[in-house]
Amino acid sequence: MIAHLYLRAAAVALAVVAVLGSPAWAGAPTDALRDHIDRIFALLDEPALKGADHVAAQHRALRALTVKAVDFQEAARRSLGMHWDPRTPAERAYFVQLFTDLIDHAYLTKGLRFTP
Repeated sequence: MIAHLYLRAAAVALAVVAVLGSPAWAGAPTDALRDHIDRIFALLDEPALKGADHVAAQHRALRALTVKAVDFQEAARRSLGMHWDPRTPAERAYFVQLFTDLIDHAYLTKGLRFTP
C-alpha cells in the first residue's frame, strides 16, 4: 500500500516534469497528460508486473512510458538556464543523460522494490 502511494506520487511528479519539459502537443495538453498518466496507472496496476520478481520489468516499462511523455532534453536545458548555452554539445548530451537518470532514480524507482 505504501509502495503504491510512492508510485502514485511519482506519477504526479512525472506530470509536473512533463508539463514543464514537454513541447506543446497538437491536442489539448490536459488530454495528452491524462493519457500518459492513465498509462502509468494501468502499468502500476498490471497484475503480471506485481511482486518482487517483476521489479526490473516494471521499472523498464515505467521508464519507457516516461521517455515517451517527457522531453528530457528540454527539461534539462531549462534546469540549467543560462548555463546551457556555454556548454558544448557533448556536455549537453552528458547532462541530459545525468538529468534523466536523476529523475529516474528520484521518482521512478520509489517503491518499486516494495510493490506486492
